[in-house]
Amino acid sequence: MPSNDTTLSWRTISYQRTAYAFCEQYLCQSGAAATFPAHTHAEYQLYLNHHLPYRYTYRRQSLTVGPNVLSVFAPGEAHSGEDTEARSAPSLFRLLYLMPDSWRGLCQEKRYGGGDDTIPDLADVLHTDEGVTQTFVRTHRSLMTGSILVEHEAALISLFGLLLRKRDDPIPVGGEAVAVRIAREYLEANYAANVSLNDLSRETGLHPNYLHHAFCAHVGLPPHAYLINVRIGHAKRLLSSGIPAPQVAHAVGFADQSHFIRHFKRIVGVTPGRYRAAKSFPR
Repeated sequence: MPSNDTTLSWRTISYQRTAYAFCEQYLCQSGAAATFPAHTHAEYQLYLNHHLPYRYTYRRQSLTVGPNVLSVFAPGEAHSGEDTEARSAPSLFRLLYLMPDSWRGLCQEKRYGGGDDTIPDLADVLHTDEGVTQTFVRTHRSLMTGSILVEHEAALISLFGLLLRKRDDPIPVGGEAVAVRIAREYLEANYAANVSLNDLSRETGLHPNYLHHAFCAHVGLPPHAYLINVRIGHAKRLLSSGIPAPQVAHAVGFADQSHFIRHFKRIVGVTPGRYRAAKSFPR
């Protein structure tokens, strides 16, 4: 989310169904271009801006995409971005976070990939064709506004299936990548704890310094920054369910409320209180 919140007036609605996906929708009013600091997500993130071009850095590449181009980012991989121009009119963008287990389960069900450690890479494709965009928007609207579980399932299956047809080359997992994956999983499972590099070293079998460099190279963020991103991801879910910000800060591992607010606003673009109080707006 944008980091220069003082220049933007925006509202948001969010929907959460933890078994499947988490959705966000933002309407940014006219104003200065926004910047997006490097951050990660525990889920696949699908991003679509309906009105403005967008430039981001991901997997050591800098790319500029136009309006209505669907971008996909992998779990745990850092990305940053910025608007390429000021907003002369309101801009609507949609985000859909897909749980990795749901993606892996569908791949196995459809017999894509090569087993537990190889699945098609969902996050290395820019989807420019109108069919993908329309399917994504229909899925997003269903999850944001629908209340029938089978409707959610059908929409996600349709979107998953279309993305599978666009990319089905498996990614092997081995070597350093295995240690980094173990470290990421440990951080994700113990996000509320005060995890140290020694803890990660014990879990992976790598020396702390070597693990730190390997983690930065594979993820794009150091372990402590990744941990903060994981905490903020959980905080967003708790806030969207109505839990007060001070309780959320403690629940996700921030001992200091001011640190929670600072990190949340830096990554999400608004304060925890404003995110919790956000109201829905018409599609």
